[in-house]
Amino acid sequence: MYQRKAIGRQIIDYEEIEFCYHNDVNNMKIEERVKGNVCVISIIGRMDAVSSKEVEDKLDHIIRSNNDIILNLAKMDYISSVGIRTLLSAYKKQKLKKRQFGLIYLHPFAENVFRITGLDKVFPIYQTEEAAIRGFTYNQDLKEGKTSADSKDRP
Repeated sequence: MYQRKAIGRQIIDYEEIEFCYHNDVNNMKIEERVKGNVCVISIIGRMDAVSSKEVEDKLDHIIRSNNDIILNLAKMDYISSVGIRTLLSAYKKQKLKKRQFGLIYLHPFAENVFRITGLDKVFPIYQTEEAAIRGFTYNQDLKEGKTSADSKDRP
């Protein structure tokens, strides 16, 4: 039913690993990069009832690996209610494990859906990958009771 292609490569002194999974049925692609304990997932194409299962499987795998998650939605041009449920479920699982979860670069369609549904108040949304990582670090410092006199560390 699904034809999967996997491409893997290692870059930057084995610290950053990139994988690409392509689902030929509905033309959705999932790209994954790992930087330390942060996994950056890019969803490209339509996240509908069919492709949401693949995204859910990928997110569950990452959640089990205890990595923080950043979802890049710049090229996700459609999300269904099943896709929204998938993202909410992953977010809740990450919170239970006390791990970070954030969204970056929302496509205008996705941004509109998140705003209309009020999910822009639920999900941490950052402008850039670097801002998300800074936000994750800042949030972790707050949990550990650390404070910084330098306000530039804030997200």
